[in-house]
Order: sequence, then C-alpha cells, then structure tokens
Amino acid sequence: MAERKKKTITGQVLNSIKINKLKCINGLNEIIFKPHALTAILGPNGSGKSTILHAIASIYMPEKGFPGEDHRLMHFFPRSPHAEWNGSDFIVNL
Repeated sequence: MAERKKKTITGQVLNSIKINKLKCINGLNEIIFKPHALTAILGPNGSGKSTILHAIASIYMPEKGFPGEDHRLMHFFPRSPHAEWNGSDFIVNL
C-alpha cells in the first residue's frame, strides 16, 4: 500500500497555554500540548471548552503567502461582544 503524504497546514506549534482569567474561567492549570500526543478538553456544558478553543484560535497567525481561503476560523466561532473578553489574562507558549 502506498504511503500517504501528510499535508502540512502550518509550521506554527502550540506548546502550552496558561489561563489566569478568560471570561468565566479563572486560575486554570497550564495546558501542555506534547508533540505527537492527543489533547482533549473535557467538561460539562458551560464550563469554558469553546472559550479555550476560541482563545487558541485567536492567536493563530497564517504564514506569509498562505492561501486565505483555507483557514476559516471566523466561521467556526460566533462573534461575541468585546466586553465579554475584557480583563482576559492568558499566556501562550509557541
């Protein structure tokens, strides 16, 4: 069987995120993303899973010359008022 060639979308790698305050989330332990591992964000409805993903998506910076039509994160996350994000404090390690 022929080996499939993996398509690389970006060279940007997220190593960890530490959330001190993000909307309703306060003092969350650092989330570490290990290479070649699967990371799951689990929790009950309303616990902030989508908020964490939204924060991670907000720091994504497409590489120069990357075709814009291939990354449509803005369609996945609905808009929310800026006031909901006021006072946010999170640290991302790329």
